[in-house]
Amino acid sequence: MSTYRQFKGYSVKSVSSDPANPQIGQVWYNDTTNKIKGRIFFPGTFGSGGNVNTARQTGGSAGTTPAGLLFAGYTSTNVNASEEYNGTAWTEGNNVNSARRGNGGFGTQTAAVMSGGYTTTVVNSSEEYNGTNWAEGNNLSTARDSVMTSGILTAGWVAGGNGDLNATEEYDGTNYSSGGDLNVERINGGACGTLTAGLCFGGSDPSPPARLAATEEYNGTAWTNAGNMNVARDLNRGSGTQTDAVSFSGRDHPNNANVATTEAYDGTSWSTLKNTLTTARRGYHTGNSGATSSATFVCAGGPPASNATEEWTGPSTLSRGLDVS
Repeated sequence: MSTYRQFKGYSVKSVSSDPANPQIGQVWYNDTTNKIKGRIFFPGTFGSGGNVNTARQTGGSAGTTPAGLLFAGYTSTNVNASEEYNGTAWTEGNNVNSARRGNGGFGTQTAAVMSGGYTTTVVNSSEEYNGTNWAEGNNLSTARDSVMTSGILTAGWVAGGNGDLNATEEYDGTNYSSGGDLNVERINGGACGTLTAGLCFGGSDPSPPARLAATEEYNGTAWTNAGNMNVARDLNRGSGTQTDAVSFSGRDHPNNANVATTEAYDGTSWSTLKNTLTTARRGYHTGNSGATSSATFVCAGGPPASNATEEWTGPSTLSRGLDVS
């Protein structure tokens, strides 16, 4: 029979206080509290949230779980509805000025940006939200839809999309300016992070049509190729940072089927997580800007257009007492 030391590589030590950085699976005896304790891993989980008021897909979103924002999108037609989330329920806010779909979104619930999209044609218009009203802002340099976006109102980025498949534009709160080009042309991918530490993953190359697993990192100047996702997909979304990100669901290839799988990125590689979305969906919305990989929302999407919200609580580790009786 193997001993704990042979199995895990370290002994059960007697210590006066819990270790500062214990490894998952490590066990110790705390002689101050007279307890055997260990470091335990808890997988991420999805929980039900409040339904959005207007079911939709392929719009824009921003914010966090307790302060989310959802705007524009598509039902059987383009919509201009804007809603705010408080972690429990969605509340109707003032509408965007121009109904559209395929638009990008970044920022927070009280300082957000909507970029590009499709009305009756691909547009370059941009609007800003101050927590109450939407106001017209300066336009993108290039009209585009189905874009990847992230950042905050004063330091955001818009990349790829129909109209210019690899170009990046950076937003300073007033104007858009040219940034570095993506290495892989794409539309409808996931994105998260900041202007100087951004992440773009998945999506599709429309010519020839193909789902992508490609991941790229942005340093505010140039994009660099990084580790591929495990499942090529588009119409996926994501949250987190360049070194701690998560991507949910999307549409696979070649079946064009909605997938429910969740993947996590650690700054080098993607891993498939155990728990999946309750409802497989694509073209949905997440708190990609201002949100973390361990606490964000997934809402709406389809097809058909959904009003469901799921809240993600990411993987974590915890030191706790063990029952060895």
